[in-house]
Amino acid sequence: MTARSHHVAILGCGVIGLSTGLAILEAQPDGPNRSKTRVTIVAKELPGSATPADQKHSAEYASVWAGGHHVSDAKTERELRHDKVTFDRMSMLAQDKPWRTQKVDSSSAFGEPLLPITKPAASSPASAIQGREPLVWVHQTELFERRDPSQSTRPPYQGVLDWYPDVSSHHFEMAMEAIHKERADNPLSLQFKELPPASLAPRFGWGCTFSTIDINVPVYLDWLLERFLQLGGRVVVSKANSLQHAVRIAASSTGSRAVCRDTSTWTSVPPVDALVVSPGLGARSIVGIEDLAVHPQRGQVVVVNAPWLSVDEGNRWQNLCHELPGVSVVRPQGGREVYVIPRGDGTVVCGGTRIVDEWDPTPRAETTKTILERCLKIMPQLVDPRKRNALIEPRVEDIEVLGVNVGLRPARRGGVRLEKAQKDVDGAKVIFNYGYGGAGYQASWGAALEAKKDKLGIAPTTTATMTTRPDPVTPFALNTPLFNVLAGKRVVLASSSPRRKQILASVGLEPEIVPSTFEEDLPKSEFTGDAVYEYPVQTGSKKALEVYKRLVEENPEDPPDFVISADTVVVKDEVIMEKPADAQDNLRMLADLNGNKCEVVTGVTVIWPVIEAPGFQMRSLCERTVVRFADNPYYLLKAYVDSNEGIDRAGGFAIQGRGSLLVRCIEGDYNNVVGFPLYAFSAFLHDLIENDELDMVQDD
Repeated sequence: MTARSHHVAILGCGVIGLSTGLAILEAQPDGPNRSKTRVTIVAKELPGSATPADQKHSAEYASVWAGGHHVSDAKTERELRHDKVTFDRMSMLAQDKPWRTQKVDSSSAFGEPLLPITKPAASSPASAIQGREPLVWVHQTELFERRDPSQSTRPPYQGVLDWYPDVSSHHFEMAMEAIHKERADNPLSLQFKELPPASLAPRFGWGCTFSTIDINVPVYLDWLLERFLQLGGRVVVSKANSLQHAVRIAASSTGSRAVCRDTSTWTSVPPVDALVVSPGLGARSIVGIEDLAVHPQRGQVVVVNAPWLSVDEGNRWQNLCHELPGVSVVRPQGGREVYVIPRGDGTVVCGGTRIVDEWDPTPRAETTKTILERCLKIMPQLVDPRKRNALIEPRVEDIEVLGVNVGLRPARRGGVRLEKAQKDVDGAKVIFNYGYGGAGYQASWGAALEAKKDKLGIAPTTTATMTTRPDPVTPFALNTPLFNVLAGKRVVLASSSPRRKQILASVGLEPEIVPSTFEEDLPKSEFTGDAVYEYPVQTGSKKALEVYKRLVEENPEDPPDFVISADTVVVKDEVIMEKPADAQDNLRMLADLNGNKCEVVTGVTVIWPVIEAPGFQMRSLCERTVVRFADNPYYLLKAYVDSNEGIDRAGGFAIQGRGSLLVRCIEGDYNNVVGFPLYAFSAFLHDLIENDELDMVQDD
């Protein structure tokens, strides 16, 4: 007996709706007796390949007008999780390039080539004919304008951007070595880099660089739709006035308005079991939603031709150090005032604007001029190299403009709405998934997978269908029992510290990064005398346990094999030193340490699953390193404080930076002072392995 198919309808064909449809269809079970899920998208507008050439998309169809770069602006843990999941998925897509191999016939359901990415639009410049890939790696620079002095001194990228990798020319040789060892799927990747304050223009307070992915939006959106149809999805081109109307449209045959790959599979359309609502700005007016918190954020961008900013065809798929430059300027109140997004095919998106509650879809000439002036200041490469040199100032007039686009981003006051409705509609449960504003692309896969698993209840069918993750042990690692045990496992580092990740990567261990949400609020007053050394151990243990339990709850079918956490404190005279409150406090701390000593203490905890209750094993270690400061002159202490390097560091100094000028010597592990006791960690785990405590060999 053939199992009944489940039928999910999706209202909206933007990047959120399409990604959700793909997430549902991509891991269907095999066999006639296995329950299948069928998906229908109901939308009034479709991406470019499905739209007649004489029809232009409306400004409300924001997904087709987006600039498209993966640069997180997360304000909550959920937003950050969505961004990270999407980045991981896009990284895999950029690596595997499924658009090159997923062909089922020579034509699409729309009478166009199956992969429109192989055929540039007629209006595309000649330079764009090659390199039309949906996703391209870039080397991103983020510049943050100075805040009001009364605001936080914490770098605005901390916890938001510092998890991105950085595969740059500095690490090119090691990356290429990884390729030569047949590990091109897992090149050496290092964390993002902070830009020294002295290297920034006066208007900027912070800066950082990292590797990320830019999205060639017309190409990527077309591929999402084509892939959705390849997997058996169906699209109905129709405007739904209410949720009930959307359910009825999806449940009908709809004749010529329905598009699918194989019409024979849709001769009998099953009832709709669930409706995912992702209608963009339509959420304001569609009956059954009528969410007036949804509002437009008008964005205007300029698309320019700059073939010298394209990815070289000869090296594109071998060279992992992506030097194609992307850049953004972030305002003190948040939001990117200026951004330059190269698409890899010789076209570049320059932006932009973000005008709240503005509905005007018409491009404005004065805005175009302002955008180009701002972008040219930070990216003079927008002008043909033949028209600029040290004596010739680049001019806006020398930029070749291909088009000016206006999109109305569907934002929502109060944040994203991703939840199950209290009432069903015509027997279909309703999942709201909208309000992403300008973050739709960077959150798309995370939002889609959460809607699929947590709201629709569609979990991975087997372990084989889960997302493949890179091996945490790289070819750079030594052939020792420790790395042999961890190879192929899900190893998680419960920390966002770029220094800890760099230390582990330096010996060939690149764990998955899942920062802990533990508040680190243990009362330090209770840790006095010798007990002060227990503080980082207990804090590290709580971090590890929080991450381990959260990952097990999120996906019991894919629990972590090994979680590592660490907490580091600076201790002087058996008292834990905090981070400086301000520059004056930083100077006081350094004066107290000057000519004296302190201890850097790190507690490391590891957790792995076992059969016996409570289902996991936890072990911890504590490493102490003495740091002796020289008797430094006052001007040196003051100069270091003025550098701001120690303002966000416990004890007020960073030994791996200019703080090393203040230190006469250390007694113990240098890496421990930086943030992770590598030798003690390695020796500790080797002892566990030797004593048969750490055994993660899986049964067949």
